[in-house]
This record gives sequence, structure tokens and C-alpha cells, in this order.
Amino acid sequence: MRILCISNYYPPYFEGGYEISVKESMDYLAEMGHEIFILCGSKGVANPSLNWEYIPREPVRTLKYINYQHSSFMDKHKVEVFNYKATIKALKQLCPDLVYFGNMKAISIAPVIAAQNLKIPRIFDVGDIWLRIYTSPSLKSRLFRFLKRILPFTVGGDIHLDPVIIV
Repeated sequence: MRILCISNYYPPYFEGGYEISVKESMDYLAEMGHEIFILCGSKGVANPSLNWEYIPREPVRTLKYINYQHSSFMDKHKVEVFNYKATIKALKQLCPDLVYFGNMKAISIAPVIAAQNLKIPRIFDVGDIWLRIYTSPSLKSRLFRFLKRILPFTVGGDIHLDPVIIV
């Protein structure tokens, strides 16, 4: 099976044990004979771009991060559009049988929407709070999600976060 793993960080870069857990899962799946590809955040890369070649089990560090402390709506939008395009490119290039989502915190939900739009089966490994960020019931969050679903220039839509592995 061809599996594309998408996560915000991937070792040697990590914030805690969650990213290490995702890598261990990918290592295990590779040992079981699956073909593993990794698309992750651009930590350690000066200028992320959409030009890359995939090597199995070698992370492609291209997804951009949202700077939550100093960002505007336009900055977030640019990250979402870039990450959506990067994910669409990876999905079309690799034709994975499954997309394995690790931590989406700071890289936006755009990769999930890309996989949904191409109707590629996906699974979510939820080991920390990133899911809560995207499903917040607050009025402001619900309004932004609604607007992103209806405005044509945004990356949005109904998000189907299942099936889920809860660590």
C-alpha cells in the first residue's frame, strides 16, 4: 500500500512525543512492506517551494506554518493556499492508497481538504490538541469556518475527520 503521511513536524524536528510517535508508526508500516512518503512542515528549510522529488521515507519539508502570534487573515490565507497546492501536487504525483494525517497544528487544515477533494481515503492520528483548534465551537470559529466554505477564493469546506486513531 502507498501511504502519504502529512504532519507539521517530522523528526529530527519535533515539539514533543507526538511527532516521534508518527515517525515510529511510519517506520513500522514501512517494515510491514508499505511504501511510505512524508510531506511535512518546512522546519529547517529556508525557502519552501513546490518543486521537489519524492524519495520513499525521506521527508519533503515544504508545508508552511501559520504564525499565530503575528499573523493577519491574509497571512493565514497565503499559508492555506500554499499548503493546499503542495498537498494536491503530492497527492496527484504519488497517487497514495491512504493519507495518514499526523499533527496539523500550524500548517492549517488545507491538506485535509485537499485529500477530501480528491476523494483519497484518509486516517487521522490524534495525539494532542490540534483537532480541537479546527473544531472549536466558539461563535468566531464557526463564523470563519462558514465563510471559508462559501467564499470561492478561500481553502475551506466541510471537514470530515474520520476515521480517527486516538492515542
